Amino acid sequence: MVARYQVGGCRVGVVHGDAESLAGWRFDVGALDDPEQAPWLRSMFSSARVDVFASTHTCLPALRLVGAAGDETRCVANNGAAGMPNFRGELAGLCIRIGTSPSPHAAVHEVQVAGAHVALVPVRFDAYRWRNEFLAQWPPGSPAWQSHFERITRGRRSRDHKRSPCVQRLQWAEVDATRQGAGMQRRSQIKALAFDTGGTVLDWHGGLVGALSAVGALHGRNLDWHGVANDWRRRAMKGIVGQQHPSFNMDDVHRRTLDEVLEHHGLQAFTDAERHRIWHAWRELDAWPDFPAAQAALRKALPVVSLTMLPTALVVEVSRRNGIAWDAVISCEMIGVYKPHAQAYATAARWMALEPSQILMVACHNFDLNAAHQAGFQTAFVRRPDEWGPEGPPDPHPNMAYDFIEDGFETLSRKVLERL
Repeated sequence: MVARYQVGGCRVGVVHGDAESLAGWRFDVGALDDPEQAPWLRSMFSSARVDVFASTHTCLPALRLVGAAGDETRCVANNGAAGMPNFRGELAGLCIRIGTSPSPHAAVHEVQVAGAHVALVPVRFDAYRWRNEFLAQWPPGSPAWQSHFERITRGRRSRDHKRSPCVQRLQWAEVDATRQGAGMQRRSQIKALAFDTGGTVLDWHGGLVGALSAVGALHGRNLDWHGVANDWRRRAMKGIVGQQHPSFNMDDVHRRTLDEVLEHHGLQAFTDAERHRIWHAWRELDAWPDFPAAQAALRKALPVVSLTMLPTALVVEVSRRNGIAWDAVISCEMIGVYKPHAQAYATAARWMALEPSQILMVACHNFDLNAAHQAGFQTAFVRRPDEWGPEGPPDPHPNMAYDFIEDGFETLSRKVLERL
């Protein structure tokens, strides 16, 4: 059960689980903080003849100094599941580093026992690749997915425990709490919010389906208008995403791809006037019902802007139609570089005279939020399950640990305002 090593004058016992069981629950952070467990801990150190127990398990992490007989001090180090994330909103894992000198790497916490330095050091890895490999082995709904996927993609909320005379407590907290060393710094205060607009704020699918079906009825055509609308949206996104200094804007792309999709679906009979009517539906979209009130509440406390790939004129017109007042509309058309290019986010932050970390980017699309995160923004994923109609969105679930993950704007508004 125990593999023994010598580090300087320190005797180290490596276990998976705790000193008696692979299940490991007695080395969980909660059990270690239980005063009634102190006699058992002392007996385990005595029988194993070690100064440090180093454990890897699925429990939450811990680094505890344990009083032993006389003036001796022992230590239990648990890295919390071999590198799995341990903080809400932080995807770094932890490794246990034991050496005769202090850790050369920034540590979350470090103690000295029997002449050795015992540290918990963050391990950062390719979270996207790990998520995809996990899903390839354990798809949604599988037992492993139910047990571990949230922790892998969002981190894990630790629990708070009282101090014990024989236990030194490591101050674990959520990601917005101060981290001891290790580069896990307190998040900046949110000073503004930037909203993706097409899809996140506006129900483009419902508006386009209505326009397509109305014109189709004039020609006696009854197609799967949901599919036609989604085809149009995919073609338009492909034509604009990531563009740098194009000679066109998204209005132009919408018009060009409309001709393409009508041709593809055998709707060449639609006249120019009818095509203009369908194209103009983008300026007549409805906002999602839960957005206007939530946005208005946020705007009383913070600047709120639209950061969008849609043209400026379109956003102004559709916002007025829905009674939405922005502090600014920042269109990629104005920047000249389209999301998810890093320059789009950097320029928006510069124009707002804020650090990227002071801006909360809100969207229902992972590609947008992943890029915003890389650019230094705080991020909020708001689910829009009806964005693509009955087909459902292509990425309905967050693929990384965002600062907020919410089902609706009302909840997001409340939580953001609570944090101010």
